[in-house]
Amino acid sequence: MIERAHEKGIKVIGATITPFEGDGNIKRGYWTPEKAKVAKPSISWIRFREGASTASWISIKLSATSEPSKILPAFDSGDQLHPGDAGYKAMVRPFP
Repeated sequence: MIERAHEKGIKVIGATITPFEGDGNIKRGYWTPEKAKVAKPSISWIRFREGASTASWISIKLSATSEPSKILPAFDSGDQLHPGDAGYKAMVRPFP
């Protein structure tokens, strides 16, 4: 699909889901060990594709290296799930 989009002049940008582990998200059932097991392979696949020549992959890291499953407080909207203003600015910074 990426190659077909490129043939039409469409830029393809891949992204991972944002990190979402946090006390509030655990209590609400948003983050569970089972969900983390599903998220991890998809994130790894996307990060692997960053080096592929068939797509434009930009990695925007919103997590801390020491806690990759949690959003950095500086990028958090306050709910440990959605980026705040600084998080969204970091997400669009690589784009012209």
